[in-house]
Order: sequence, then C-alpha cells, then structure tokens
Amino acid sequence: MQRKRSKSSGFKQLPFEPLEHRRLMSADSSTFVYVESNNPNQGQNAVLAYSENTATGALTALPNGRYLTGGTGLLNAKEQLGPDDSDKEVIATPDGKYLFAVNEGSNTVSEFAIQQNGALQILNSAPFSSGGTEPVSLSFSNDSLYVVNRGNSAEGTAGTIAPNVTTFFVGEDGQTFAVPNSTISLPLNLSTAQVLTSADGKFTFVDDFATPSNLKVSLANTIEPYLVGNDGVLSPVKNGGAGLPSNPPLLLGLVESPANHIIYAGEPSPVGGGIATFQYSDTTGGLTYKGSVASQGIATCWLNISPNGKYLYAADSASDAVSVYSLANPLKPSLIQEFHLNGLTTAPGSSALATNDFQFSFDSTGQYLYVLNHTVNDAFQQGNQLHTLSVGSNGKLSETSASPLLFSTSLVPAADHVQGIAVVSVVNETAVLQNTLSQLFSTLGISSTGSSPASTLETLLDNLLQDLVTASN
Repeated sequence: MQRKRSKSSGFKQLPFEPLEHRRLMSADSSTFVYVESNNPNQGQNAVLAYSENTATGALTALPNGRYLTGGTGLLNAKEQLGPDDSDKEVIATPDGKYLFAVNEGSNTVSEFAIQQNGALQILNSAPFSSGGTEPVSLSFSNDSLYVVNRGNSAEGTAGTIAPNVTTFFVGEDGQTFAVPNSTISLPLNLSTAQVLTSADGKFTFVDDFATPSNLKVSLANTIEPYLVGNDGVLSPVKNGGAGLPSNPPLLLGLVESPANHIIYAGEPSPVGGGIATFQYSDTTGGLTYKGSVASQGIATCWLNISPNGKYLYAADSASDAVSVYSLANPLKPSLIQEFHLNGLTTAPGSSALATNDFQFSFDSTGQYLYVLNHTVNDAFQQGNQLHTLSVGSNGKLSETSASPLLFSTSLVPAADHVQGIAVVSVVNETAVLQNTLSQLFSTLGISSTGSSPASTLETLLDNLLQDLVTASN
C-alpha cells in the first residue's frame, strides 16, 4: 500500500531555487555561435562553431570547429533576388540539445547533437531529405520541425518547381521522420522565405515572398497563417492571410512580438525600407495589417526582438546597417537608431557595396547581437563577416573593438556566401547539479569543504548504506 505524506509531516520546506530557473545563470551555461558556410561544392557545406566570451562578446573558433553537414550549399552566381533571401537556415531546439541546418543545394537538412563544449555530432548518419527543393528556413515547436522549400524561381528566371512547407517529427533521441501527408504545396514562382511558429505553438506563419517579376502570382508577398494540429500537421486558415497595400508590396522577414499577438515584417523596398505591423487573432490566427513605419536604410529585411521585448531590430541589407526601434507602442515601432556596421564594405578598385548583412541573432542575455554578412562579389571574400554588437540598456548598438570577425578562406572559400546563424546557450548539467548539492548541504548544515559536492554526496550515501546493512544484521 502506497503511503502519502501528510501536510503536517514535519518536513521542512527547503528554500531551493527551481532547477529550470537556474538555466539562465551564466555560471551554469556556455554560449556558442553557429554559422553555415553555404559551400556549393558537393558534400562540403559546413557549420562553423564559435564560443562566446560572456564578458566581452568576443568569439573564438572551437578547435576543429568546422563540422561538415554532409550536404551542399547553393551558389547564387548572378546574385539574383530569391535564392539567398531567407531566414532561419540554422536553428537549435529550445533545450539546446540539437541543431538543424539546411543544405539548399542538395535539398536536405542536417541535424547535429550539441555537446556541452559546443562541439557538434551529426545524427541520422547523413542529412535527410527536406521534402522539396532548395530548403531555406526552419522552425521548431513541440517536437515538430517545419521546413520551407522555396522551389527554384528567381528574379528574371521562371520557376519549374513549386515551393512547399513540410512537417517532420523529432523524437527525444533526435531521430527525425517526415510526417506523412503533411506537405503544404504553394504556388509556382513564389520564393517562400521563412517559417515562424508562434510562441504558444498554436499557429505557424509563412512568408510567401515573391520577387518583383512575380507579383501577380497567387499569395505573392502575403503572410499566411496555419493552425497547428495535435500531431504538428498544419492546416491553412481560410482567408487568414494578409499583405501590404504599398507598391511594390514586398514582404521579407518575420518576427513575433512577445505580447499582443503581433507579427512584424520587413519591407525591402529597393529605394527605402520599413517595418510592417500585423496583428493576429488568438482564436483563428487570421492576420490584419495595422500599418507601417519607414526606416532610414535600404532593403529592410530580417528582424529580431530583444530578449526583454522592448526593442525591435531590422537588417537594412543594402545599407549594411541595423535599424533599432522602440516598442513602447507595439503597434507603432519608433525608430531610435540606424547603426552602420564596421569593416570592409567594398572590393579593391570599386565603390559598390560588396557585402550585405543578412541574418542576425541575440545571445540569451540580450547583451550581444551577432550579425552575419555575406559577400555579394565572389572576388571579395572578405565580405563574409561576423559582427559582434554590444546592446546598451537603451537598446542602442555599438560595435566591439575586435569586430568584425573575417572568415579564413580555408573555412569559407571565395565562392561561399555564408548564410544562417544560431546562438545557443548550452547548460552545464554537472555544474547545475553541483551547485544544487552545495545549496542542499548548506541548508542542512553539512560541510563539503575540501571535497566536491558530488563526492560529499557519495560519502553520505555510502555511510547511509553501511548503517542500513548494520541495522539489518
């Protein structure tokens, strides 16, 4: 018969801090930055790994920190609009256990297990099929991985393969399987750019980007919502999508506000840029356009929100800048800074901008923002850059003294255009356990001086076992 503990049993309520709250303590975790080389040579695509100095934000390459994906990147030789215009090519699961990276040139996705020292170990023995052509964006929620396959259209080049969104199930051991009949097919000649799942996991939003030559395609430059089923499979929300009233009505890049059911989207006008605000229904997911604000940069695309939810950041790609907006009024972001990145921007003998900032991501503390630039000129390999920006208490940016980091040609050859970034905090479970045990011993008045908490616990358990054996005899 199972015995229940009485409320008046006399056990003292120990003042322990919940373990999940300790996961954000810097002493118990390390931060790593992962970027993808996008190498177009067969089987040579790789994820590059760096460790963060939490005091300065400086990055140090991990020893042997080039991890082949087993797949192939994509060479956009003519720099056409479409193939490179995407976000979330590299993501990690929220618990920091697994990393996923697209292989756009081989139509596959690679999965890695993240070790406590930041090293990566490829899983599933080889990349798995993305379920379509040219995978470019990933989202993970509740054991489901969503993959956008953008198809093969580009500005000035008609597509022959339509885009889609395909759902995969990810087991606790990291094994990944395509969910049968889960693929959402999209119209030919879209260049679908991003998938975003709401924080509560109820809805998934898809950025159906279309280049200027394809504006008449169905769903072109709309954000389409999908209801997430219990099995992770997506169902379209009828008449739930929304776009812009502007001309051209381009939409590129999505981020969700932590409150108010708001989605922000980039407006990458070739002569300016801006931020569009959409609000979605908590019951249906249907979107409503609420308005736009202009930026000072050109081709405003990819977006992020500070971990405290107070500021919105946008990559002004054609200006090599990051714009900062206050979210004091979430429905009307207010521009407070246009920050131009440091580093080389032009190839020798040319005045044309030869590097664009694309993807970027915060560390978990919100103190540092890592911005990934890729070259738009194969003769200017130095255009592949990784910037470390310091974030002030007022949300404004400055660049650290050691930034930007330039990739060596051995890691990123001239034809590579780096694409995709993920910043991951990896919990040191041993440190968490040791700190918890130390807190326990301190509360119980047990000294562990001269021994590790684990050794002290082992001694206590050994003594208890000996006492039980003696008592039983």
